[in-house]
Amino acid sequence: KAPDTVAAGKVRLDMAARKAYLREKPVELWAKEFDLLALLVAQAGRVLTREFLLQYVWGYEAGSQPETKVVDVTVSHLRAKLGSYGERIASVRGFGYRFDPD
Repeated sequence: KAPDTVAAGKVRLDMAARKAYLREKPVELWAKEFDLLALLVAQAGRVLTREFLLQYVWGYEAGSQPETKVVDVTVSHLRAKLGSYGERIASVRGFGYRFDPD
């Protein structure tokens, strides 16, 4: 069974209600932003490749991804919505992204 809540640092996600909270204040997210943040938070501290993110968040098959910036654009939107806390989503050059909790 999937967890009802995923949390790391000051981010908490209510998976059943699909609501995100930063410092217990609601953060309005689009569906893919929520899915991406949930995956990053659930795997906090681990680097997730763009290919992995495209597979699990956008449903692309392994090796079939077109050249797309959708991951980078969505991360950019997430960082903006999380304000200064968005810096916790670290870019790992040439590889992907990692969420660094407090």
